[in-house]
Amino acid sequence: MILKMRTAPSSQQSQATAKTIGYAGLERCAGDYLLRSVVILPAHRSFGFGRSLVEATLRDVDGDVFLATTSTAPFFSTIGFSEVPRAEVPAAVLATRQLSSICPSSATIMKLNRPPT
Repeated sequence: MILKMRTAPSSQQSQATAKTIGYAGLERCAGDYLLRSVVILPAHRSFGFGRSLVEATLRDVDGDVFLATTSTAPFFSTIGFSEVPRAEVPAAVLATRQLSSICPSSATIMKLNRPPT
């Protein structure tokens, strides 16, 4: 699943002039998920769009959510993710192309902490 974020048109803009400002990908891994490729265009950062995009992407997800990052761990920690050792990551998540070959082994692996239900 890929979610695209667009700017909301103002009363003077048509929907056709709204522009895409970010993307997020979500990969299902057995009963868990890998959040991948969260991107907000530089001119639109620091306005809460990244948080909104991640929250919208994960809204109806029912399994554990993991991600790998080389530079944005502080951002993800503000929205409920915390670092976990690779040994605690499910095999299906570790087997994804993202974690098995794209991300360096030095990448920080994080898991979304959810309150008990």
